[in-house]
Amino acid sequence: MEATKEREALEGYEEAARETEPRYIPAPRRRGRRGKSHGALLVLLLGCAVLVLFIVSSDAAAWISVHIVAPVQGFFGIGAKADLPAEPVFSQNTPEPAGTAAPELVVTLAARMQYCLQMGYYNDAVSANIQASSLKAMGGAGYVYFDGQKYRVFAAAYGDLASADKVISQIQADGYEAATYLLQTNAAELTASGADTSLGDLADCGGLSERVLTLSYAFDKREKDQGAILSALAQLQTELTADYAAAARYAELQPLASYLSFCNTELASLTARGAGLGYTEFSAALKYLQLSFAVAYHGAIADIQP
Repeated sequence: MEATKEREALEGYEEAARETEPRYIPAPRRRGRRGKSHGALLVLLLGCAVLVLFIVSSDAAAWISVHIVAPVQGFFGIGAKADLPAEPVFSQNTPEPAGTAAPELVVTLAARMQYCLQMGYYNDAVSANIQASSLKAMGGAGYVYFDGQKYRVFAAAYGDLASADKVISQIQADGYEAATYLLQTNAAELTASGADTSLGDLADCGGLSERVLTLSYAFDKREKDQGAILSALAQLQTELTADYAAAARYAELQPLASYLSFCNTELASLTARGAGLGYTEFSAALKYLQLSFAVAYHGAIADIQP
């Protein structure tokens, strides 16, 4: 009797299934495949571990750990939530640590004025050089300076106008023509990145011409003999060599390094031959050296601030 009822119920179910839309009937879970599922899970986790090992050195490793590996572990009940790593902070969003910028040193180069004793100016270099040779024979600098239009011949240079005017008055009283030419050099600044504070001494390099002028005065007044002047020049050369080495290390200071290199070369030339020069020749050489330094400094500043 019960079998008959079960058969009628089954036939009723099949009839109802034919009259309605087909629908999905989930298959019953088979307990026998649980061990295989765990094996597949283990393979998946091992694959994730290999992937993490390959990219562990990058920020992506942290992201994958949080968003892929950790959710899989949590879903299957592996590990606790408290063990999850914190959200990574990617490097492109991380601000630069304070105080990491390279230090900067500003070298301020002072303005200079040289009042040059001009003993003629010419349209051509040949005429100017003839006049320069005559001045050297009398103990003058005989320095030829081209200003872009004229070749000007200088006998000496002074740090103040009063001194220059006094000499000009004496020259004119002897029947010679003379005038003052102002060689004005503006102030400038150079900034060196990563430089140490010892480079601050380079700010005094514009005063090289004044230091040579002081030695020239002392020699002409016979306050110091030729040997003493040469010793002072040798000391100045040692300082110049150190200053050049310091400036040459920084690309921003190359105009200054070029100026110091030129001055060092001129100074070395005079100290090497100075002992063999007579009194008048040596006096002329000192004045020429002073003007060379002044003009070179003027040119260096012009390159920095054209």
